Amino acid sequence: MSRTRRGHGGCVSLIALVALAAITGHAEASTQEAFAMDYGSLQLTGTGTDTFAECVQAAAQLLGVEADYGEISALSGACFAPRINLREDCTAWWHRDPRDEGIADVAARFGLRYRWLDAPDCSWDDSDEIKARTMQARARAIRDAMNQGEVVLTSPWQKTADGGFVPWLWYGIVVEAREDGTVLGLSHNGRRDNVPYPWGKLFALSKGDVTLAPHDADRQALRAATAAIDGSREPFLPTKDVVYGVRAVSAWIDAMEHTPFCEPCFKSAPDRVWSCADDNARDLVDRSKTAAAYLRSRADAFAEASRPRLERAAERYERIVELLIPVLARDDETGYERLIGDAATQHDHAATLRQVMAELGGVASDLNWALSQDNMRQEGDAIRIDGVLHPRFPSKMCTFAGALEAALAPTAYPYSYTYLMGVTGLAFRVRGWKGDGKGWCPSTPVGEFPEEISAASSGTGWRLTNIRASDWSAPAMERFADMVIASINSGSPVTGYVTGDLNCGVAYGHADGGKMILVHGYFDKEEHRRIPAASMGPTLIFTPEFLGAPSRRDALLQAMRIAVHSWRRGISGSYWYGDAAYREWIRELRILDRVEFTDQERANMRHGYMWAFETLWDARREASKFLREYADALGEDHVAALREASDLYQKEFDLLDALLNREESRFHRFHGVDASGWTTEGLQPEIEGLEAAREIEARAIRLLESVLRQVAD
Repeated sequence: MSRTRRGHGGCVSLIALVALAAITGHAEASTQEAFAMDYGSLQLTGTGTDTFAECVQAAAQLLGVEADYGEISALSGACFAPRINLREDCTAWWHRDPRDEGIADVAARFGLRYRWLDAPDCSWDDSDEIKARTMQARARAIRDAMNQGEVVLTSPWQKTADGGFVPWLWYGIVVEAREDGTVLGLSHNGRRDNVPYPWGKLFALSKGDVTLAPHDADRQALRAATAAIDGSREPFLPTKDVVYGVRAVSAWIDAMEHTPFCEPCFKSAPDRVWSCADDNARDLVDRSKTAAAYLRSRADAFAEASRPRLERAAERYERIVELLIPVLARDDETGYERLIGDAATQHDHAATLRQVMAELGGVASDLNWALSQDNMRQEGDAIRIDGVLHPRFPSKMCTFAGALEAALAPTAYPYSYTYLMGVTGLAFRVRGWKGDGKGWCPSTPVGEFPEEISAASSGTGWRLTNIRASDWSAPAMERFADMVIASINSGSPVTGYVTGDLNCGVAYGHADGGKMILVHGYFDKEEHRRIPAASMGPTLIFTPEFLGAPSRRDALLQAMRIAVHSWRRGISGSYWYGDAAYREWIRELRILDRVEFTDQERANMRHGYMWAFETLWDARREASKFLREYADALGEDHVAALREASDLYQKEFDLLDALLNREESRFHRFHGVDASGWTTEGLQPEIEGLEAAREIEARAIRLLESVLRQVAD
């Protein structure tokens, strides 16, 4: 929504607007209902830029809960990194969108319950009648919540009751909701008669239980900080219009290197255009002060090795303040009032903003290190990384993706199994062994090959490096024990064949002076199993550094392109792929009775086909989940097609699941028929199922191809 359509002409400083609103006073409610909460003492001071944090703090106090402004702002990532909405045509409003990304963590930390109210929305272009009806419905939902003792927060604001201006993007607290649809709220202009729009944010808080311990909350705040700075994961991933952290500062630099800095205000209020830049700088200065204070107040709760980097991060935020304070000076040669409008001085100031961006990037590195060191635990002669997951069969059948998820879990940049399966294309792949017709090599469905490792790197932003022994019969991986131990000591687990078998696992600790490695494997039932370094298998995968995550759009496009390529690939090296793999698999099952097997060959045949089927079953579940989760990443025009593709993969999974769990299943590992019962006749349900799966998958691939063509056009 543009500023012009909101009816706000010229560029007026937010500080001036707040002062003007305070002078004009406020109208008291005339028909206040007897709500369960006493709002008479409620105040919002507007002393901080994070209106969400201040509103939550005030709402918590109404509920009898003490909540700290800085910690609320930290848990939502808001104090650690700027957020810019590029849809705003006036740069003064770039950074004003409400920052409620951390509401779940905030509620868990302070013993609050929250719920988004079930209330309708309408749009700017709807008729006045629709807007009035919508507002009445929203008022009913608000009134019901308030009568239950809940405190309702909302944004954006439309105006004051007497038609005055209120900054629309502030959060506020509803103090009255009438039967005629009138809703009035308190916001940071000090008035209680602000009128919200009949759309936007609307949630209720009530008293609950503390479910997030203080130090767990601190760790979560640091994860939110790194994600917001890097724009590296939900809910901070960049979109076409909204960017966070270093990307936001980069957009600020781009605008600063052009004159005028804010074109709409240069035309409507050229004498005030400087205040657009001033608003952005004051916002970042305030957030940086909050971030520095928070980090220092929490440092002692972290491991001793983490504290120097937390102190360095706090110093970086103070350096950001030092860099920006001079341009905030009024009536001074260094201030924005003199700087904005001159191309040369704006260009010089862009260099200062690049220093700001560098400091912000340094904060992310510091906090990531602090988190990794806080994960380290020493127990007797063992040193290990805490928080590593322990995947086991039969869940997460792709051990490459399962082990990588487990290894990244305690880091500042974790990824889910579903995401890893999707972005590597493993969720969409079917691969067959181009062998002698006596079954498939167990390597057929695995993911720890160079192509998939590369896709995992580009799809996550983690730089993955791979060491593969040249002689798998005698890999002598103890040669790399020092590298494994160094990686663990830096807080980075190692994946690959670390447990000694040919399934990926996680090495996350060491003991006995480095002679023993602590591992999690898919078959391990004991915790913290120790193995000699010489027992590690012939593939090791390291994740030495995080380079920045792709956007949701890029992640989805990568997954789709790999899926389509794999389906059309045919034969590559020792493997069949995609449609060709299905055809070969079905052909081999149909002629099974004509092939002479030894008992060992028949057992190997059953194992290879069964392993491929189980992995296919697991993968298609993840394909459906991934596409549904990312269906909106390419815009509204493609949501329907991607959801249809997701439904097809779900249909395929349901088909495979029924085959896997049928009585006398040939593909079930435990209650299935043994190798002697594997005949073409006995396998007929599986053959027909694979044929149906191939047809379903072909339809899904055609949808993905169509979307890719449209995006390319």
